[in-house]
Amino acid sequence: EYVLTSPCGLLAQLTAPDISSYVHAPVKVLSGGTDGWVTAGLTLVSGFERMAAEPNDVYWLPYDHEAEKAKHQMREYLSWETGLLPQIARDASARFEALASK
Repeated sequence: EYVLTSPCGLLAQLTAPDISSYVHAPVKVLSGGTDGWVTAGLTLVSGFERMAAEPNDVYWLPYDHEAEKAKHQMREYLSWETGLLPQIARDASARFEALASK
């Protein structure tokens, strides 16, 4: 079961039909949204402990990890960044050009 919420609940209501088409479980909307939950005196939990799926839209800074992992993360980032120009050159749909370095 998935329970959607948004500050007042409206965005969750608008999103519920789309989410329902992607999951094989009931999708419900929290009545009154998160604001209603807080107004009712109920507690909120923050963090990643009860996520429905692994978060893939979180940017971790390299120094958010221990030293050895931070080095690896920074190398991964630099590798990605230096690979952007060749990707842009190969992508016919790219609508901008790289600035020439001087």
